[in-house]
Amino acid sequence: MLLTFAITTPAYAAQTLQPIDETDTVWIVGTDVNGYGCWSLGSTKTAPTLQVKVGGKWITKAKAKLTKNASLCTDAKYPWVATYHWYVDELGEIPHGGNLARDIMAREFLPKSGNATSFAGNVFVKQVYRSQADLMADYSNTITSSLGGGSVSSSSSSKFAGCYFKGKKLFGKVQIVDMFPDIKVQVVDMFPDLKVQKVDMFPNSCGQWQIVDMFPDIKVQFVNMFPDIKVQFVDMFPGLTR
Repeated sequence: MLLTFAITTPAYAAQTLQPIDETDTVWIVGTDVNGYGCWSLGSTKTAPTLQVKVGGKWITKAKAKLTKNASLCTDAKYPWVATYHWYVDELGEIPHGGNLARDIMAREFLPKSGNATSFAGNVFVKQVYRSQADLMADYSNTITSSLGGGSVSSSSSSKFAGCYFKGKKLFGKVQIVDMFPDIKVQVVDMFPDLKVQKVDMFPNSCGQWQIVDMFPDIKVQFVNMFPDIKVQFVDMFPGLTR
């Protein structure tokens, strides 16, 4: 029997110039980050920098080069393209639940110049892999999960890859939060994306959730509208339904 499916390989930043804060991509130690942000720099034309948080301190890793490119920065208020090139040398300090990556906090930072005060952009989080081999190992595990723990995606546009949603696994230790979730969840009685079985231990299969108060694999917030996924709680046969 021939199984046909499509799962998007996680992109990494060295492949192409893209927004520096694009969280759907990952960084790999030893490769070059090629990213950009759009800035309004006033009269000083001071170049912003790329910073990552290491040991609780923000460390500057790259200074941007400034150009103008209307195809990248279309807002007239932010016409300057700040392009960063950083040869990744930090793995990250926060374990990324469910795979071999570690999370690192990053931001764009505009240093103080003349009378202008410094400015820090929004903090974003990147998954950082130690090597391309680790990334491919996680990709292989995603394929294995899709074959053994849930339905196989029939389209690369599917929001699911195996028993994962945008890199976050849909099983394991789950903490219920009121803000800053990994996934927003709506509970339904029919037509769920995921059937969830609550367990007290060993939440190792797709859709098995062990509810915890700390050290979760994933944080979820229950909402009544605009969810990332819809779930139905069941007593048996958990897993993806599509």
